[in-house]
Amino acid sequence: MDDLSLRTTFDREAERYGRARPAPPITLLNAMLKHLPPDAHILEVGCGTGQATLPLAQARLQVYALELGPALAEHARINLSGYPNVTVETIAFEDFRTDTRFDALMSVQAFHWIAPETGLMHAASLLRPGGALLLAWHQDRTEDTPFNRAADTVYNRYESPLELNRPTPSSSPARFIGTLEDSPLFGDLHVSRYPWRKVYGKERYLELLLTHSNVQAMKLPVQEHFLAEIAEVIDRHWGRVERFYESVLVSARREHGIGASIPSPQ
Repeated sequence: MDDLSLRTTFDREAERYGRARPAPPITLLNAMLKHLPPDAHILEVGCGTGQATLPLAQARLQVYALELGPALAEHARINLSGYPNVTVETIAFEDFRTDTRFDALMSVQAFHWIAPETGLMHAASLLRPGGALLLAWHQDRTEDTPFNRAADTVYNRYESPLELNRPTPSSSPARFIGTLEDSPLFGDLHVSRYPWRKVYGKERYLELLLTHSNVQAMKLPVQEHFLAEIAEVIDRHWGRVERFYESVLVSARREHGIGASIPSPQ
């Protein structure tokens, strides 16, 4: 299964995705809002069910949200139906074209599916000079625990080499930071980190796993056996899973002196 196939697996679990995925922490959302003028026009890439979009909508910002998955996009439209300042389009970021230039491009937990070089060039073509690029990922910072060790033995039996090499939030900030440092299109690069924690009961944690691309990529009988083994591990560890996360925000600004128009990558 290639990266694009893995990237589209989320849409099969759109309802569960909205229910099980934790919302971005308020500290991260407030940090992103500080980069935006009060009347900002924002392009959001990979809005999912609209968890990160909602605070922008509530702040009365104009948001044009892109979502590759039709089911996820429809859930986002329903969740944001009370906000006429939000538009959700079902389209891949790479295919999106417009004459509009946005004040900011933001993405939470989605931009790692896009190649840094072409993705940042396309982002620059969609931003006005001085516009903000705001890329965020949640990284699991849970230290070595008895649950992790037991769960890792299960994962090691089920994950293929392809799944282990898939794009992940854990490796993404470094990939994009390196490209941004070398890019003439962006400046004012900053990296900020926001720790938080989440405790899951067994059923909610299993639901969360079903929203992960590596689990979705498993054949159904294999997936069922995998989840059953993880459930047994949770039962042996007090029926709950505590995870410690760190949200990483990579921010930059589109340079002014690079010309009014940047061609989108073909």
